[in-house]
Amino acid sequence: MELDSLHNVPKELREGKNAISFSVGESYFLYERLSNTIHIGSSNEISSVFKKVESIGYSPIFEGDSLKKRKDKSIDGIIFNVTESCNLSCKYCIYSGAYIGERENNNLNMSEETANTAIKNILPNLRDKVFISFYGGEPTNNFGLMKKIMNSVRSKNPKKQKVFTFSTNFVDVENYLDDLIRDDVYITISLDGPKEVHDKNRLDSMGYGSFYRIMHNLDLIKMKDSSFQREYISLSGTYGDSEDFAKIMNYFIDHDQDFLNFRLGVVYTK
Repeated sequence: MELDSLHNVPKELREGKNAISFSVGESYFLYERLSNTIHIGSSNEISSVFKKVESIGYSPIFEGDSLKKRKDKSIDGIIFNVTESCNLSCKYCIYSGAYIGERENNNLNMSEETANTAIKNILPNLRDKVFISFYGGEPTNNFGLMKKIMNSVRSKNPKKQKVFTFSTNFVDVENYLDDLIRDDVYITISLDGPKEVHDKNRLDSMGYGSFYRIMHNLDLIKMKDSSFQREYISLSGTYGDSEDFAKIMNYFIDHDQDFLNFRLGVVYTK
């Protein structure tokens, strides 16, 4: 399949509760939401997969006492929700106030005391390869605590292999780039493909898009370390309109050699 064919307008768009199928040129695609998987095949193959995926009933069960059950068992890592604040006002954000039962963005930050308690109680039970992730809000709004956590994890158990990761909008990160490069932090940037798609939803408090600010900071990364982006930075895209799916895919394919990895998710905005 020629990649240039993906730049055609998607046709035969079919959207269900678990999947989206469409054709581009002579190629047929299906995006499976449940497993975040893209299938490519013939028209009959994609139609068959679509029917099977749509027949799946999905009802996740959450266990509130899962940590208690695993108290004495080794675990892979820990996620620090270091802040509930954010420097963007994305239209589809789960914390925008538009979703019933979800919190809204606020100025609450994790305290150093809470972080130290988590490190003390959980770190001894982590496996030899430790995954430490940071989440928000926008984690870099509390970068000082992120840095303290990374230093503490290193010093308290130097024999364990540490892998630091975090998800970010990558907007106000200019002052932290040297630290991120020095600490070999794996970064997942929220980027919804090209500017015309990204800037529809990922806006600041003044209503301005964030695409060019992300590009600026990626340029700074390249100036500091030309290989860091390819080895440590992944992109995460989100689409709310089915028509934007192919546009984001085109963008990711065009930049396939520039980043470590890509992922794509869907959000309902209606």
